[in-house]
Amino acid sequence: MPDEYKNDRAGYVNLICNEMIPKIVKLGLAEFCDVFCENCGLNMEESHNILDAARKHNLKLKIHSDQLETSGGSYLAARFKAVSAEHLIMADDRCMDVIKKQGVIAVLLPNASFYLGMPYARARYMVEKGIPIAIASDYNPGSSTCFNMQFIMKLAYLIYRLKPEEILNASTINAACAINRGKEIGTIEVGKKADIIIWNTKKLNFLLYTLDNNLCSIVFKSVEIAYSNTDI
Repeated sequence: MPDEYKNDRAGYVNLICNEMIPKIVKLGLAEFCDVFCENCGLNMEESHNILDAARKHNLKLKIHSDQLETSGGSYLAARFKAVSAEHLIMADDRCMDVIKKQGVIAVLLPNASFYLGMPYARARYMVEKGIPIAIASDYNPGSSTCFNMQFIMKLAYLIYRLKPEEILNASTINAACAINRGKEIGTIEVGKKADIIIWNTKKLNFLLYTLDNNLCSIVFKSVEIAYSNTDI
C-alpha cells in the first residue's frame, strides 16, 4: 500500500476501482488488469473488488496468485475466468482443478523461484492434468533479474522436467494466448505476423542442453530482421 493509504486500505481499493480504472480505460492506456493477490499484497476481498471493477470496464483479467502461499487467487482466476494466473508455486490440487475447469492459462515463472531460492511450480503435474501452461521471464528488479528466454527455457527443462516440445509450446503459442495474441502470433501460419527466431542448431533438444551459449542466429520481427548474430 502507498504510504498515504497504509491505514486506509479500503480507501486505496476505492481509488483504484472508482478513479484509476475508469481513467485508465478512458485514456486507452491498458487492456489488462493484473491483481497481486497474496497475503503481502491484496487480500481476496480487495482483489475481488478490483477485478470486478476492471471487468465492468471491459478490461481483460490476470492474477498474480499463490506464489508465496496458497492465497486463494486461483479461485478468483476461475471465478472471473481470467486469461491467466501467474506463478502458482503454492497452488494445491483444488486450485489446479478450478483453473483447469475455466480454461485459465497457468503462466509459470521459473526464474523467480531460482532467484529467490523458492520451490518451483508443479509444471509436470499441470501438463499431465491438461492445464495449458506458458513460461515467461517475470523480468523485474525484485525477484527475477533476467530477460533471457533461452535461460528460462532451460530452467523449464532442467527443473520443471518439461519435454522440449512442451517448452516450445509454452514459450510460443501458449504465451501468445496468455496476452490475448494467439490469433496474431505464436505459430507460423498464414495470416499471422512473421515473428520468427532462427536457431543455430539442428535439434530442439540441443537448444535446451547447453547452458552458457547464445544459439539465436536471426530474429525476424514482422518480416524485418530485428537481430542477427554474425558470430554464429
